[in-house]
Amino acid sequence: MKFYLHLYYPYLIIYVAAKIRYFLQIAVCSYHVPSIETIIFGIPLIVVFLGWFMYESYMLHQDDLGKGLFWGGCIGGIIGAIFGFSLHFKTQRQYQEIIDQIEDLTSE
Repeated sequence: MKFYLHLYYPYLIIYVAAKIRYFLQIAVCSYHVPSIETIIFGIPLIVVFLGWFMYESYMLHQDDLGKGLFWGGCIGGIIGAIFGFSLHFKTQRQYQEIIDQIEDLTSE
């Protein structure tokens, strides 16, 4: 029995698209704001992990590749931190605006 893979591709694409759509619906509906304890624990943990990763990468590749990985990681980490904190503060500001609107509506 010969399996015709080209006949299976459209069904595979539809199946994968449906799974991605379902995952996104679950992810959007179940979004929760991380607590401050999670942030306080998570940020130092990721800094230690990335520092250890950079050290191991540099020790493994002490040539130009290691230096490129190090500086690329540093620059990417700084850009990611700036983007993450700006997104976090923007979200907090939007939440505060929503809370203020709710308080204005309930105080009347």
